[in-house]
Amino acid sequence: MFVSKTSRYLFVMFTSFCRPGWTHTEMTKGDEGDSIEKPVGAWTAQQTVQYLLEHVRRGDFYIIAPDNETPPHLDKLRMQWAMEDVTERRPALSRWHSDFKREYEEFVREGMAELRKGSPTTMRVG
Repeated sequence: MFVSKTSRYLFVMFTSFCRPGWTHTEMTKGDEGDSIEKPVGAWTAQQTVQYLLEHVRRGDFYIIAPDNETPPHLDKLRMQWAMEDVTERRPALSRWHSDFKREYEEFVREGMAELRKGSPTTMRVG
């Protein structure tokens, strides 16, 4: 069976996990069908796909596409908290739950402070 370079990349794309950041697409239109200007914090669909393809070519399985609004370390802290919802048996999306809001905010403050101090963290950043 012949497998082209393109089909290999397509196969890898479908066996990878991509979590895009805030992405603005042409699907974002007003009621009259007018395009809404891309927000400064969002990436374009083209930027997101280029980032995805670059990381697929590197062999990455988990691909966390950034945006122009959320710093990568904050994104990683949010994902760590969400995974700990499972392991700590908290409700899903607990960072928005009134019983966990303060704990989450402290978790983020501490994580961002560690980054600023250059202290080692439990996560690999970058």
